[in-house]
Amino acid sequence: MGFGAQPRQRKPDNARPAGPEWGYGAPARARVGFGAQPRLVEEQMEREIDNLVTQYESRGLTRRQLVASLAAMVGAGSTSVRAARQVGQVAQGRTINHVSLAVSDVPASAEFYQQLLGLDVVSRPTNGGINMGLSDGFLGVYPIPEPGRVHHFCIGVDDYDADRIKGRFDEIGYEARVSRDPANRTSGGDQLYFSDPDGTMVQLGENGYQG
Repeated sequence: MGFGAQPRQRKPDNARPAGPEWGYGAPARARVGFGAQPRLVEEQMEREIDNLVTQYESRGLTRRQLVASLAAMVGAGSTSVRAARQVGQVAQGRTINHVSLAVSDVPASAEFYQQLLGLDVVSRPTNGGINMGLSDGFLGVYPIPEPGRVHHFCIGVDDYDADRIKGRFDEIGYEARVSRDPANRTSGGDQLYFSDPDGTMVQLGENGYQG
């Protein structure tokens, strides 16, 4: 991969392979979030549906427009439902420990960031990635499907213990998973992952973890 090459066009999101991808694995996207109360969301949707039906009956909307509007509301409503539940604290976040990128050519990408930003390699896990140091964190480049995107980022937390924090996730009813695969790290113990309400994969780790 040349440094001067044109950026690769990304495939649409719906073209990404389903299920686990690459060594870290993709945890199921837990769809719980924050904000509005469920009953208020339901009442708002009822009013909007009633308004659409009234417009349709008065011939202010065609059948096609009614169906399209209701379909859009269903999509927006699922997001509102995801945003209707409060969650409790599972750990105390302190730092952005690292960002892991999906790339098409790991050595070339690592060389690019080394030359551009003066980074040094701090670890090479056996899953094929290369991690370059950034203060007490790092930037990782990995041979993950659909290159040209952030695969996940990691937040450094106080008193990191994967199993203890997973227990806190279980207590609040939010899905998380612990990876015990040693190929995914050179230090730091087991890794914990979860997805935020929009599906972004997040890892938790100890402060100063170097991959």
